[in-house]
Parts: sequence; structure tokens; C-alpha cells
Amino acid sequence: MSFFIRHRFGGQDRDPAVEVFPALLDELAYGDPEHPEVALVDDTGLALSVFASELVVLQNVETNVPGARHLRCADRDHVLRLLIALANQRYAELEAEAWTPGYG
Repeated sequence: MSFFIRHRFGGQDRDPAVEVFPALLDELAYGDPEHPEVALVDDTGLALSVFASELVVLQNVETNVPGARHLRCADRDHVLRLLIALANQRYAELEAEAWTPGYG
């Protein structure tokens, strides 16, 4: 399975090492309301979007099943674990989170 990351200002990288994920989150430190998020998307369409506002959204951008879910997460290490779980297809770890329906 493959994935790509989407940088805050639109660039993408396919299958980077998980060691780049902290730098990806660092991009959120720069205030820009037009580009509020970074994301990781796998080949199934499952996407984890991380916003500068500490909002994290999980959704399948291909099927929208089961629909968008969100959580508020100020803990950077927690967000990194979520990104790594998706990159490594550990879907059960993602599903175990306390997601709330919708975009928050």
C-alpha cells in the first residue's frame, strides 16, 4: 500500500519516510488562513487532515464512507502516532480513537 502527504502550500510527496512527519506538522506553525492543513492520504482514499487549529479529520475522500469524523488533538505526539498508523495501514489504531462525526 502506498500513500502521499500533502504539504500546507500544495506540494505532495509519495511514500516519504515517516521521519518527515514532524517537519510536515511544523508547516502548521506558519499562519496562513488560506492553507490551514496538511494531510496524509493512502491508496484506499483514507485521508487524515491535520489543521493548524488542532483539528484532525479522518475521512475517505474516495467513498466518503463512513463519513468524515474529527477530534481535537493538541498533543503533537498523538497526531504523529495517527499519521504513522495510517501510513502503516494500522486501521484498527485509527478506529480506536474517540472520533466525533462531522468536520468539527
